[in-house]
Amino acid sequence: MNRINANLHRLPHVTVLGIPALITPHKVSRSTVHLGIYCYELKGNGNALEYPMIVADEVPDAECVGTMLTLAPMLMERVHQLMLLPGDIEESGDNYRYTPAEFERMYFEG
Repeated sequence: MNRINANLHRLPHVTVLGIPALITPHKVSRSTVHLGIYCYELKGNGNALEYPMIVADEVPDAECVGTMLTLAPMLMERVHQLMLLPGDIEESGDNYRYTPAEFERMYFEG
């Protein structure tokens, strides 16, 4: 799976279990993720963002169906993965796409 530079792309704004996030069907190069943004990879059964889906710190390329960037941690210490079911990812009401920098400003600069 190709890795993208998160800073060069506008990603859909969603809410995952109540936490604001950006999501993409690509693997994101971690070196492009801003300090303070959490980067999680998504594992699924196919090549699309389909359910059930596993959120993990890292997923092998062959099993990765995308990446999620959040402003709050999704996984706690000793919890290595989280299963998402239908309804756990909700589109935001704005239907906009944001770069990670714009996403940060929207929540941290008010």
